[in-house]
Amino acid sequence: MRKQKLDYEISDCYSNELDKINMMFEQLEHGQIYELSHERTDASLAANTKQLRKMIYDLLGKIQGGEEGNAERLEDILKMIRY
Repeated sequence: MRKQKLDYEISDCYSNELDKINMMFEQLEHGQIYELSHERTDASLAANTKQLRKMIYDLLGKIQGGEEGNAERLEDILKMIRY
């Protein structure tokens, strides 16, 4: 099966989703997990990985289904409000 090349930049259309995933990775890299920090505001490693997995699957589903990203949706809402 031949795959079609996307006619848009994923990083532009889904910047909000990618930023959230990146932030989660940064928190993990810096040890911001309950098991290490003992801070109640930090989630456990299991909770973080579960959330990260869901975020990635949701993003892939949006890309596969041709859905707008959060940034594009917000832009559409702001345009409706302005006019």
